[in-house]
Amino acid sequence: MTCGHVTSGSGNITAKDVSGNIYNFYGFSFEQIKNIITISTALEISPTKTSDNTSELNNVIETKKQTGQVLAQINNLEKRKDTAIQEIKVGEMQISKKQLLLKELLLMGKEHYYKKEYEKALEWIDKALEIDPKLALAWNNKGLALDSLGKSNEAIEYYDKALEIDPKLALAWNNKGLALNKLENYQEAIEYYDKALEINPKLALAWNNKGYALTRKQYYSRLSALLKAGIVKRVKGKYSLTAFGVIVYHAQGIIGKAVDEYWKLKTIDSIRSGNDNLLQEQVHTIIDKLIANQEIKNILFKQIKEKPAIYEERRALRLLV
Repeated sequence: MTCGHVTSGSGNITAKDVSGNIYNFYGFSFEQIKNIITISTALEISPTKTSDNTSELNNVIETKKQTGQVLAQINNLEKRKDTAIQEIKVGEMQISKKQLLLKELLLMGKEHYYKKEYEKALEWIDKALEIDPKLALAWNNKGLALDSLGKSNEAIEYYDKALEIDPKLALAWNNKGLALNKLENYQEAIEYYDKALEINPKLALAWNNKGYALTRKQYYSRLSALLKAGIVKRVKGKYSLTAFGVIVYHAQGIIGKAVDEYWKLKTIDSIRSGNDNLLQEQVHTIIDKLIANQEIKNILFKQIKEKPAIYEERRALRLLV
């Protein structure tokens, strides 16, 4: 790889030093440098994401490697020319040496994040923050790595730091909402997703997360009502049915079965109301023939058995009249 002094504007990929001198920057393709400049160093996650990150991880690893090679080439050029390189330019895009170094560190953090090595990810993110404490994206990434370690309250503090630096960082608004989601503060989470969408209406993550939060909010709203009614209890963070709730659950089950037998039950009512002379045994036979569900049969049989006197009384009255 060689670099030579050229006039300003010449060459496909160039390096500019602090004095304004321009050098051809060899050894890398247009696409490689473009990919280094454009690759996202942001950490992103959705609460419902289940697919693996293999392809993204491979791209991060390869781009991180290429970024390191570019930095090594810059260092080599600086030694040979006894200068300090300010930026690399490709076409209309450019990236400073400092930005390249920060990108390499954040890509290291992203690699470990995708490997679920969150503590190591934090180490590289902190190194980036040592170089640039005003890098909002790094604070955002630190928050998400901490959130992945189950430290949602601490993560929120770092999202707030990111937003103090860059209030327009939609990802930080989204990720703060995600942390609030985990803390079961669904209404507040929805407000942060809405803020992210005000800034970037095309942020798919925020739309997805908002839908998830709305679903969870409805779920826990219903669960709260069940707690108040004494149907559900919460012990050590886990929900379960109370004794009363078990009865209600089984009552709902029998109601559902009765609905399935609704028209047959209506038929039984019609037969009984239109045939006042039916004996208890005859009603029993009709129920047995029409109703398939044994649980419902038993309920109806019990009703007949508990009120035989009523049938006999009505029959006697009809005979007398």
